[in-house]
Amino acid sequence: MAIALALLAWVLSRWLVARIGKRARGLIERIGGSPDPESLEVFAEHERIAEFSQLALWAADSWRARLRALAIERETLAFLGHELRTPLQSARTSLALLQDDRDNDEAWRRLQRAQNRLLRASHSVLWLGSDAEPPTGACCAVGPLLAGLVDEFTTLAHARGQTLAVDVPEGLQWPLPEEVAETVVANGLLNAIQHGGPGLVSLEATTSGLVLENRRAPDSGPSGFGLGLLLSERLLARFGWALSRAQTPERVRLILGSPR
Repeated sequence: MAIALALLAWVLSRWLVARIGKRARGLIERIGGSPDPESLEVFAEHERIAEFSQLALWAADSWRARLRALAIERETLAFLGHELRTPLQSARTSLALLQDDRDNDEAWRRLQRAQNRLLRASHSVLWLGSDAEPPTGACCAVGPLLAGLVDEFTTLAHARGQTLAVDVPEGLQWPLPEEVAETVVANGLLNAIQHGGPGLVSLEATTSGLVLENRRAPDSGPSGFGLGLLLSERLLARFGWALSRAQTPERVRLILGSPR
């Protein structure tokens, strides 16, 4: 009797192992052959073995996380391509002019603007690509920061018939690293100049953040900020800030909001 029971247990165990192995191979094939994470989630809902269902869900989550990481990498590379192209072209033009005339003040100013933009692009990529926790206690003096950006972009704004106006309380500080604040404000200001219409471009800074407002160009499309706005949102979100944009037929408003 004992031998018969042992034989029966051996047969049942072999049958059970074979069945589990078959289901496991089916799970591997399903994971490898699924066209997207959603298909795996549907499979997991109908899988009767709870452990296999959980494995399929983990695979779907891992897949989706990888897709998000790839999308962020593509955005960052597109941002680099966009942000580097214009200042590099400007730098080449400026250097060509300076070869003919080293006292060309306008060429020197253009070269300085190109260098500043390249530095801001590099700072953006470093922050966006880093997994490190944002530094605590970071702050920046808003008045000097905005004054420097206005000085940098005034010539460009005047060429487009625009006037830059800044309203900032004395001694105002934001809880942001200076390079992050400078990168985001410069991106918004440059877009307001390049895509906006003639007239006043105003920057109003408070403890709550910044409101940047300009007239819409008659031929402007529905956006104009594009990838720079998306990456500015990501950059600010790392520090708990928010970025929003609103527009009317006449005006465009960009709002940087600090944490409450």
